[in-house]
Amino acid sequence: MLIFFFVLVFLRALLRNRWAAATVFVLLYSFFNTLSSNHPLVDAPIWIIIFGIAAFAMVRYGLIVLATAVFTADTLLNVPYTLDPSAWYAPLSTCMVLSVIVLAVWGFYTALAGQKLVKGELFD
Repeated sequence: MLIFFFVLVFLRALLRNRWAAATVFVLLYSFFNTLSSNHPLVDAPIWIIIFGIAAFAMVRYGLIVLATAVFTADTLLNVPYTLDPSAWYAPLSTCMVLSVIVLAVWGFYTALAGQKLVKGELFD
């Protein structure tokens, strides 16, 4: 992840435009990941979307947002899920999903900084 940030900063210094650097970043990383794929026509659009979201997050919001997104995605993608509550790993998967939801709600509440969610006479 820090390599992504370093490459994007290097491209920004080289191209002197952050969105041009983000575009080159997406094309560069998508190209190299597509080359190592067994199905390049299927994987190319997926890699472009993935690295496009990562580049947008880095350019627009910064490294901490990207680190949080990568951590959350890696955590949720590597937990085995089940709909069978008697499975031995059901408490783990439920706990991981609930912890991500709780952290997201807490972050949303903190970002509001005491403001009302909906402004209007209906909720006054």
